[in-house]
Amino acid sequence: MHDVARANVIAATQASVPTGVANICTGRPASLNEVLDALRPHFPPVGPARHAPARAGDIRDSWGRPDRARAELGFAARVELATGLGEWAAGLGRGPVEG
Repeated sequence: MHDVARANVIAATQASVPTGVANICTGRPASLNEVLDALRPHFPPVGPARHAPARAGDIRDSWGRPDRARAELGFAARVELATGLGEWAAGLGRGPVEG
């Protein structure tokens, strides 16, 4: 959330920013297991991952390239995945649940 907001402020306040679309991301891949691990403290019903064989059409790897945001906005993500997802969950009123 912080990175997206910061990128939007940069884009809105720089006179020389061209029109277009840029990925606001770290450029580093994250597995679904990493996403689940980051969300689990905020959503305790999230159980262990169930693994199944890949199906036709499944996307094995996918992540954004931040090249355009870096080149045109001077933007680089600062917030790590687990921190960002934790802030998002907190915004939903889902702080970490103890025990």
